Amino acid sequence: MGRNFLFVLLLPLGSASAYELEKAVDVLSHELTDCAGFYLISAGRVRAQQPELAEQNKQAAVNALAYSNALTDVETTRARSEAALVSMVGDLKSGAVSFPALSAKYADQCAQTVANPEKRADYLQKKQD
Repeated sequence: MGRNFLFVLLLPLGSASAYELEKAVDVLSHELTDCAGFYLISAGRVRAQQPELAEQNKQAAVNALAYSNALTDVETTRARSEAALVSMVGDLKSGAVSFPALSAKYADQCAQTVANPEKRADYLQKKQD
């Protein structure tokens, strides 16, 4: 899926200015990299007990990164996803957050965002009004 394809899908966001659309796309790209990090951590946590769920989480991470790459560039996606992983893993190791708390923060929203990034982009654009 190319950057132009996703950008064209995001164009019907109403009367969004170019700046509003660009900002919504940037926020969405960032959220997708956070989701990829969450899904990779989740896959690692359940791999031994639930290998099928771990594989689904890995695939969700791949999809999230692909969407983010389509919205920005590979370097930005890579940097954001690495930062998200470092932050989440650091919080888990330090005890600043538990895995259930991390799941509460990301699981539902990431499932919706990765399943329908266009809908999330529309929401983000309208939120800025």
